[in-house]
Amino acid sequence: MVMGDFNGKVGQRRDPWTKHLGPFSDNTATCNYNGNLILELCAEHELVIANTLFQHRQSRIITWYKWNNLDVCSQFDFVLVRTKMRSTLRNTRVIPNAELDTDHRPIITTRTQKQKTSDKNKARANKTSKKRVINMKKLQSGEAQTKTNSLVNEKLKSVDTKDMNVTDLWNTFKSAVTDSMKEACGTKKQGGPTRKLTAWWNEEIKKVIQTKKKLFKNCQRPQRTTPVRRRPDQRKVGRVLLRLTQPGRRPGHRRGFDPSQPDHQEPNILESEVRWAVKDSPKDKAAGDDGITTRAVLACGEIGIQWLTSMFQRAWEESKVPDDWQRAIVVPIWKCKGSKKDCSTYRGISLLSHVGKMFAKILERRIRAKTEHLLSNSSLVLEREEGAQTLFLP
Repeated sequence: MVMGDFNGKVGQRRDPWTKHLGPFSDNTATCNYNGNLILELCAEHELVIANTLFQHRQSRIITWYKWNNLDVCSQFDFVLVRTKMRSTLRNTRVIPNAELDTDHRPIITTRTQKQKTSDKNKARANKTSKKRVINMKKLQSGEAQTKTNSLVNEKLKSVDTKDMNVTDLWNTFKSAVTDSMKEACGTKKQGGPTRKLTAWWNEEIKKVIQTKKKLFKNCQRPQRTTPVRRRPDQRKVGRVLLRLTQPGRRPGHRRGFDPSQPDHQEPNILESEVRWAVKDSPKDKAAGDDGITTRAVLACGEIGIQWLTSMFQRAWEESKVPDDWQRAIVVPIWKCKGSKKDCSTYRGISLLSHVGKMFAKILERRIRAKTEHLLSNSSLVLEREEGAQTLFLP
């Protein structure tokens, strides 16, 4: 950047100086010898005159006034910048009526700091990065399900599972299903830049909107004519259930199934149980860390049921489950009240493995069959009302 008193007049914009001279110069003056030298300097070193790029009134263009006659004035002072820096300029103007002991007016130039190309690309990549995920919506079509079924059968039909543990079975099944879905359904981009905040949004408007929402809810809330039944203390409910189910706490209590006792034999996991667990699971819920949904298991067909049965039986025998079934993706969701900067105003939703939840359904169903008789003779009554459980102890 070069700036100073060049004692020259560049005149109006004209050829061949359009690249170095802007349209907003002092049009009342004609170019002189020094002005031509300034333009030749700009052409030789790839410079542009910043004074002439921005439109202003005449008092912010003229840089020199004669001390005893203000009608005699001209544009002698210039700011020269590189042509490649032109995009960083925001404004260049004269400060009129500045109380300085000189007949020249000061010039102010505003520009932004240009980022390095590598830093700019990194920032853009972090802001707009999108990852590739399987397009699970296409799995709802019959064509994609048929293709997935054939691909999974092709990948798993010839696999020998005799010497595999539950982790190896799961990794083989997961890779086969994931690769088949990727080939049958394709991928899509997920994520992207965050939405910019509105310019007029501030804390004052936020409080007004919150007050308006509260008043609206109060107007829409129906008036209760019957007293509200209070929900029981969950800790008391847990203590009552624990007291009723622990051995030796009630007369006539019979010990249930204990895997640590060799005389107790539990039947193998049945295909009918696996079919029930798959059918009872929600179809279009978000997948866990493994990326396999219930609809993906259904698309695998009979070979998927057979592999799940083998995995569940192997997990029962080894008393171990794969790590993917124990891992959860916790998604924080704002409660729409309080400050978004406060962690207590968020509730976490855990995305678990669908296959792991199927295994848990089967175990829970078997445990329920063993413990129902423990609660049938007790004085514990559970009543469902308006989506909540109410406890009555007569």
